[in-house]
Amino acid sequence: AGTRLTYIPARRTLYVEPRLRLHHEGTAAGLGPYAVRMAGGLYRQFVNRFEASSTSPTAILPSMRFWMPVGTSHAPPRAYHATIDAQIQPRDGWTVTGETYYKHYARLLMLDYTVLHTGGAASLTAAEPVSPTAAIAATTGFALGGGVALTRAGRRVESTLRYDWSQSRRRFPARFGGRMVPVPWNQPHQLSMSGEGALTDALRVRLRAEHSWGQSWGFRRIYYDYLGTQPDAYVGASLQHPSSHTLAPRTRVDLGVGYTVRWGGITLETRLDLVNVLGHQSPFDWGLRPTNDGTTRTTRRLPGRRLVGAVTIRY
Repeated sequence: AGTRLTYIPARRTLYVEPRLRLHHEGTAAGLGPYAVRMAGGLYRQFVNRFEASSTSPTAILPSMRFWMPVGTSHAPPRAYHATIDAQIQPRDGWTVTGETYYKHYARLLMLDYTVLHTGGAASLTAAEPVSPTAAIAATTGFALGGGVALTRAGRRVESTLRYDWSQSRRRFPARFGGRMVPVPWNQPHQLSMSGEGALTDALRVRLRAEHSWGQSWGFRRIYYDYLGTQPDAYVGASLQHPSSHTLAPRTRVDLGVGYTVRWGGITLETRLDLVNVLGHQSPFDWGLRPTNDGTTRTTRRLPGRRLVGAVTIRY
């Protein structure tokens, strides 16, 4: 058990963040050694990161990231965390791990795009200067999820099979009718497999495969951040429901090889990876292109197959 104390002079306030962790280890008949951990506590954030979308869907820099410390205008965000982790070793070299968590965001600070842009869709480039304090609003949300992994560690080969599930929802200030909607970066389902084998003491090969599905907010962020604030936006009222814009599943398989050479106290590591071996150009997001009949949806895709190399010297 413990707590963190933080005093903010600008607010003349002392913030208390209590935490508790319980850990137990033992051996169960038929299951082998196991360990269980439960933890929870209150967490606050005293420096907040924000990301403002560019006002043009074709901008080279799609967004601008900046940080702001807590000031006199806004109290720091706070969240209540709870998690349970468990690990079992039923046989030598085999490990099963699992985790589940829940986070209640009692207070969050987010950009209010209705303040950043109060004009119509035709005046996106005519934004008026806005103070940072006025453009930040408080909101709420939650996140929950879990995962399970099976790991096999042998003398020459180590491999892991893992599945993760997550859900994160928030209220976005003055948007989407005040409903809680999924956050754009959440990947609800992800199945992954990784393996590494030692062909010799110096030569190693690697394999990693990922398959994810269920991610929403299919359009580029600018559509939701600016046009989505307008109920009669020319792209349609469907921007008020980002959870209905689900991208197609993404699949990626990587292969790699590494070679290590040692001379005295110097270690030379070379690595060569073939990324996206299958060449899948999975969808990244959607855009809109004007046509004679209105608009048509376009798709931006992730890069296909590519070769990446690296050399590392340690001494």
